[in-house]
Parts: sequence; C-alpha cells; structure tokens
Amino acid sequence: MPNTNWTRSKIKYELAQKGWPYLRDIDRRFGLPKGTSHNTTARPDPRGERLIADLLQVSAHVIWPSRYDAKGNRLKPQPVASYTPEPVRRQCQKSKAA
Repeated sequence: MPNTNWTRSKIKYELAQKGWPYLRDIDRRFGLPKGTSHNTTARPDPRGERLIADLLQVSAHVIWPSRYDAKGNRLKPQPVASYTPEPVRRQCQKSKAA
C-alpha cells in the first residue's frame, strides 16, 4: 500500500460520488467552522479528518497515511510535512531576457 495521501481532487471526487459535491456544505451541515473541510484536505485537523472519513465510509488512515501510524492511531505531534503546502505550479520564466 503506498504511503501517500489522497489528493484534494480525489477526496472531492469521492465525496461528490457520495452526494456531497461541495465541501462547504459539509461544514454547514455538521456545524464546523467555515473552511474546515477544505483545509483538512491539505492540513491536519482531527474533526475534519473524522468527518470526511465517516462520510466516505473509509478509515482516516487510508485517506491520510502520513498522519497516522501503522495501527491507525493519529500521530502526535503531526509530521512537519503535513503542514508544508503543495508547490504552486506556475509558468517558469527565464531569469534573463534573450
């Protein structure tokens, strides 16, 4: 089993298949602060992780293996890599004009 987290797009796709096309609807329905579900897809948040995992009917350690140990227990403290943002892909520009 690969030790990589599901991508945000995969999580959103799976939630849409279960009838939750918008992450903001999850926050509203279950009384979470605005943006919790969206932020959970990129950064650790125990409430959001449990809720998303429950909605997908999958264990949270399957969705985010980097945030859990082999037994499925949440890591404390979380690894620094869990808080590192994904690189933004932009068009590269030459440092000097031709």
